[in-house]
Amino acid sequence: TITSMIMGVILAVVFGAANAYLGLRVGMTVSASIPAAVMGLAILKIFTKDSTVLENNIVQTVGSAGEALAAGVAFTLPALLLLNLDISMVTIFFICAGGGLLGCLMMVPLRKFLIKDLHGELPYPEGTACAEVVSSGHEGGSGAKLLFSALGLGAIWKFITDGFIIVPYTIDVVFSKGPLAGGAVGMDYLGSLLGAGFLIGPKVCMQSLAGAVLGWFGFLPLLHFIGTLAPEMVLAPSTIPLSEMDIWDMWTNYLKYLGIGAVTMGAFISLFTALPIIVRSFKQTFGHMGNAEGENVKRTDLNIGGKVLIIGILIVMAIIAFLPVFPSVLAGSIGAIMVVIFGFIFVTVSAHLVGYVGSTNNPIVAMSIGGLLVTAVIFRLFGYSGVTGIAATVVVGSMICIALAISGDMAQDLKSGFLLGATPKKQQIGQMIGIVSAAAVMGAVIIMLNDVYGIGGEKLPAPHANMVKSIAEGIMGGTMPWSLIICGMAIAVMVWLLG
Repeated sequence: TITSMIMGVILAVVFGAANAYLGLRVGMTVSASIPAAVMGLAILKIFTKDSTVLENNIVQTVGSAGEALAAGVAFTLPALLLLNLDISMVTIFFICAGGGLLGCLMMVPLRKFLIKDLHGELPYPEGTACAEVVSSGHEGGSGAKLLFSALGLGAIWKFITDGFIIVPYTIDVVFSKGPLAGGAVGMDYLGSLLGAGFLIGPKVCMQSLAGAVLGWFGFLPLLHFIGTLAPEMVLAPSTIPLSEMDIWDMWTNYLKYLGIGAVTMGAFISLFTALPIIVRSFKQTFGHMGNAEGENVKRTDLNIGGKVLIIGILIVMAIIAFLPVFPSVLAGSIGAIMVVIFGFIFVTVSAHLVGYVGSTNNPIVAMSIGGLLVTAVIFRLFGYSGVTGIAATVVVGSMICIALAISGDMAQDLKSGFLLGATPKKQQIGQMIGIVSAAAVMGAVIIMLNDVYGIGGEKLPAPHANMVKSIAEGIMGGTMPWSLIICGMAIAVMVWLLG
């Protein structure tokens, strides 16, 4: 209905902007499917007395698209701003919309196998929870009150800590003496982090903390100790002696690259372990490609047609090829081919993986980096280097990341629709409208945040975008500190072997 589409678009824009900020601030976004379902129910009850379950489902489907788009955008696209490139809002719109629409279109042929055929095997936790919220309808009252109360509390705390700065929102304690000299411990007092912690659960929180313990209590004190033994030692890639570096200098020059190595190896391990899933998904997908378009297909099995899929993908590829961030149409064409190839491989993995772990825990950055590395090498082989080669690599990586994020969210939404008896084709169209709507404002949001806070600075460190920039620069410029990268890879393999 018109009402459900308008509400869905508004929620997509709001959740997209909020998650873009969160992704740049803490390197994490949270799934908006459940809050979109709860808020949609509450608002629908205000405007219409007889809203249906399927209407509520469309609000949630369209509304959650903005959050998913923001995840892919915030993790990678700001790397272009960190390169001091003058990127227009129009260019950002086409990058966001292109990547998002590809993720949506590529998810369509996977729906039957992943959502319907594996119904008892893949729980899709957020999709199942959304279906329960929408079907019960009770959450629209008490759940909405809690949600809006939490929004108010979060806003008040943000004003106190980051607006009026009555109390600090962050604290750092650097150890200058003793066995941990050179290390540090710190904390950000953010309501958004508290909420994200509750959503992802204690196990994943502890895993995240484990990396921090190793870095700040292990490697940094070790580097400081080496600096005290050899005060004049200059250890590449830094150009100043170890003894003169503070904790953030050591993080920038050494710890960051250990993390890049670990994340990259994590991506390769994920791909390796997911190979049977990829092969199985491909076989099932192409075996059922034509089953959801004919006149005799049940309404609950009706997808966007195969011809529309192919034409849509070709149009997006053409748009990518002519993007002004590419140094030539040839480079844009290579980029378009890379986006489609890696997009389809990783979309398959992503849509399957979120069935187990949910969208919030979807390792889209790890998978995107695998595509980024290969793309950077291919562009280098074709003779592209310097800022233009780096920008081209980042754009490809961004679009892959956006496609992955959208496909994971779409899989959850389609599971909700499957449980509620929705028409997949209408959900797919709704998702695309939500993607384009959120993409239309995403450029303004990113540029505004950069103007106000400064992306890459203390208030918006943009950890993933910085990592993407470092990888692209290192490969294109031949300056990647491979010893540190390989050490990080070894850490990832060790953690994997330990289970």
